[in-house]
Formats: sequence, structure tokens, C-alpha cells
Amino acid sequence: MVISRKNMLAVTALFFAVAANGQTNKQDSLHIIKDDRLINYFELTNNAATIALTPFAQHGFATVNVNNTSGNFRRPMQAEASNEINIATGGFKKLHGWAYKTNFTYTKQYDKNIAWSGVANAYEGNPFIWADSSIGNWERDHIKAAISIAAPVVFKKLQTGLTLDYQIGSGARITEPKPFYRQRTIALQPGINWLIATNKSVGITGKINFIQEENELGFFSNGNVLLYRIRGYGTFSKAPFVNGERKRKGTDLQATMHYQQPFGKYQLLVSAYAAQRDEEINEGVAIQQPAGFFTEIKFGGNAMLQTGNAAKGKSILVNYQVKNGYADDVIFRAESASYNEHLLQAIISIWHTSNTQKSLWQFTATPEFKFIDNTDQATLTQLTAATVGGSFKANWRKQIKPNIHLQLQPFAGYYYVADSEFINQRPNVITKNIILPDYRFFATDHARYGAFIMLEINKARKNIIHSFFLKTDNTLAANNILFTGRNNFQFNYSIIF
Repeated sequence: MVISRKNMLAVTALFFAVAANGQTNKQDSLHIIKDDRLINYFELTNNAATIALTPFAQHGFATVNVNNTSGNFRRPMQAEASNEINIATGGFKKLHGWAYKTNFTYTKQYDKNIAWSGVANAYEGNPFIWADSSIGNWERDHIKAAISIAAPVVFKKLQTGLTLDYQIGSGARITEPKPFYRQRTIALQPGINWLIATNKSVGITGKINFIQEENELGFFSNGNVLLYRIRGYGTFSKAPFVNGERKRKGTDLQATMHYQQPFGKYQLLVSAYAAQRDEEINEGVAIQQPAGFFTEIKFGGNAMLQTGNAAKGKSILVNYQVKNGYADDVIFRAESASYNEHLLQAIISIWHTSNTQKSLWQFTATPEFKFIDNTDQATLTQLTAATVGGSFKANWRKQIKPNIHLQLQPFAGYYYVADSEFINQRPNVITKNIILPDYRFFATDHARYGAFIMLEINKARKNIIHSFFLKTDNTLAANNILFTGRNNFQFNYSIIF
């Protein structure tokens, strides 16, 4: 593990120091934001200057979360089962016109039976990855820390803000040949928001993210294990391996603009963004050699209309995103692989609270369309799939006793593959074991169902809330005998102060 105990304690102490005492209605205020019953400008724009526009309650929190995922409805380079322990702290504080929002999370993760993967995440987009022909268990340690700061308003109109996001992690397989990784990302995201008039503003934010991942593969005794240097969706080279190093390094640039104003009885928020990620992969111990170059271009945006208030209202949020990725191979000196993804989603919600019954009812429907297209030039391979579907969720929250609240959120959905196709004119071991199973995953109709149950105990005199929740999110494959399903269970305890 690359994270020292001294550094971890220092960062933890910093984030605990930000936590503050909350308001009388802190418990309800936090749920208003979580349930999306008021517009969360910060989440929809990623602009730290908009923190003051979102009615966050001042609070601090500490959380312990246990997460288990298992089942065979998964992509071929994902774990058969995974167990996580997450410890988090943070909060929101206003002080002398400044606003601070912080979060710190430490994750310990155990993955069981991962095949064909020798990097931190084989599905983060970059096709230049390492894989080997063995199966094993992984252990990982990750830390994520983020702080967003909004400055006081100047000139009675201008708000400024900055988000700093820092992530480090390491992991290794505990069976030979024991691939190991270290990764680090640092993101800076300044933003401004101009108050044109009451309930009317325009803003812009920029982001620069520095990405780095280092991989090592040491000596091993099993001579039957081969290292595969994958360069696309079927293109690769292989060799018996003794030891080696790989470095992935790059930047991710993004610009986002937003505009919000009243629109009749509704409040309107529109945002759009454009991003480009450039990465270079080098291999070698003594002398590093370029292995490939990767570029991803991303466009997207959202539009939200909301009317009413936190007690009674309705809203619709429409999201759209398109991603295009390109792999330039130094061996071919040309584009070797590419992918194209589209996602269109709507979130439609309506809610009502009853003061006499001290309860909330909220219903949310989420229809969506998704399309993927992965192409490999050298092996003449193409994988396409178009999926339509959606889910429906009910949210019920009730005050059982003056200091006890109960919340239930059952949900269910179904996703139908409207069209899919797999072409492979030059089959090989990678297309057989990775690409074809990936196609079967995307070409399978499936249902999702689950529930969320939360119990909150409010210690009013100490201004502390104890929160317990259990969440299950299950997937059931519909038309493929190779898959059954996949299940996720979470248990969480939080103390909010």
C-alpha cells in the first residue's frame, strides 16, 4: 500500500475539522437534496461557485459502509465477487461568507476471481491494457479526498469557487504472476457564476485532471502464464514474461457552461460540457518505449425543469452524453481501435408531503436509451448494441416517533436490447475470451430490482443523527443461458452532526 498511516491521519483530521453543527431542520434539509426535491446546482453543473445556490444544511458526517457484489452477469474482466469496506467523513460549512464542502473516503476492496486483467480498471476506456492468462484474487486500497470552496459574492453579482479532487490507490493480485498497480489523479476545477437578476444566473467552469497509473509485473514461477499486451478489441501481442513496467499518463480537460432562470411556474437549469482526454502508454524497465496513444472526446449536457417546493412539486431532468474514443497504435502507425457511446436519459419525479401524517410520497420514472459501438481495425471486429428501458422508484418517508424516521425506496426496471450485432473475421484467443463474452453481456435483456430502507434516530439535545440503511440492487438476465444475474448488497451506518 502506498498510503502512509501518518498521511492518512493528517488528511482525516483536516476533514473532521470542517464539520459543523447544523440547523434545527438539518435532517429534513439533507433529505430534500438527496431526494432531488430542490435543484442541486452543484451536482448538475460541477461548479463550486454554485454551492451558495444549493440549500445545503451545515453539517458534518462520518460513515462506515460495507458493500458486497456477486454473480455471473458481468463483463469478462470484472470480478466474480467483490467486497468493500468504505470509511468516509466530510461535511458542509459556511463561515464569514465562505462556503466549504468536503469529502474524504478510504476504501479497502477484495476482489475474487478476476481473469484477463493486469491493470487497475480494464474498462476505464483506454484499450492499451495488460492482461494475462491466469485467474486470481485482488486486494486494493484507495483514498479519495475532495474539497469545494465558494468565495463571498463580489460586486453584488459575481460568485467564484474552486474544487480540488485528489485520488490515490494501489492494488495487487495475491496469486502469481502478481501484477501490481499504483494510480493517482489530481483535478483542479475553478468556476464562476454571474447573478444576472433574482433567480437568474449564468456560469462557467473549467477542469484539468492529471492522470497517472503505473503497473509492474515481477518474476513468477509458473511458466504457462503468458502476458498479453492488448491494443484494441482483439488486437494484441503475447510473450512469456519475466518482469516489466507500464505507465499510463495523461490529462483530462473539460469546460462546462450553465444557465438558470424562471420559466413560467418552473425553474429552468440548462448546462452543457465538452471534454477531451489524452493519454500516452509507455512500457519498459531500463528504456521506456511508447506502446500507444489514446484520445477520448466527450460532449453532453442536461436540462431540468422544476416547479413547486420541497413539500409538493414535480420535476423533469433530461441528460445526454456522447463519447468517442480512439486508439493510435505505434506498431501500425495508425488508428487501431475506436468506440462510440450514446446515453439519453430522463428522470421524471413527483412528490407530496402530508403534515398531518408526517410523511412523504415521491415517485420517479427513469426511461433511457443507450448505444455502444466498439471497432477493431486489425481483426475486423465490431460490437454494437442498442438498449432501451427504464426503471420506476417509489420513495416513502415517515416520522414514526418525534425522534425516529423510517424511509423505504423500492424500485424495479427492465432493459431490452433493441438491436445488437457482433462481427469478427479474424478470431483469436482475445476475441474468444474477452470480446465475444463482452458482446453477450451487452446483448442480454435484463431486469433490475431492489430496495432501500433507512432508519434515522435524532438525538435532538446533542444535535446528532444516527442513520442506518440497507440497500439491495439486483440484476436478472432474461434471455441468455450463460448468465443468471448479479446482486449487490450494502449496509451503512452514519453519524451526522
